[in-house]
Amino acid sequence: MDIYICRHTDPEEEEEEEEEQAPALIAACFRHLRVFHNLRRLTLMTDSCIVLDDEILEELAMSWPRLEHLQLSSSAEYPWMTSTATTLEGLAHLARYCPSLSFLAIDVDTSHADVSPHSKPGGGYCNRALWAIEFGQSRAEGNPAKIAAFLFAIFPNLRWIAHTRAGET
Repeated sequence: MDIYICRHTDPEEEEEEEEEQAPALIAACFRHLRVFHNLRRLTLMTDSCIVLDDEILEELAMSWPRLEHLQLSSSAEYPWMTSTATTLEGLAHLARYCPSLSFLAIDVDTSHADVSPHSKPGGGYCNRALWAIEFGQSRAEGNPAKIAAFLFAIFPNLRWIAHTRAGET
């Protein structure tokens, strides 16, 4: 099952809306999608900011064991009024519960990335299918070496990382 969600606006209304930021899509908006246990692909492109945390990401990952492609993309101007609460630890839930996930596009807060020599990121779980991540508009904050080490530990076959700046396609 594939789900594609996008918001279409009237060009005349768009001019009026540009001044106000669209309301955020929060965890409650996504909880209804947990019933789609055979979901393989979810693409959400919106002009609203997408504010998820690690807890909802874990719930979604556990509900979608067959997920292959997850794209949660926002064109909302960055910085958002409410920033994402998804961290690298949240991505570890996708590594653990979505073994077929090969593409991921999501905004992530990387400011607290840490790789301890005494423990493995994500509890040692990894996803060998994922080869591409797009971090949307989220800033790569924190220690780049620690971010890279964390990502490589949970996604050992990662070959492509992208970042989208506001206004770019």
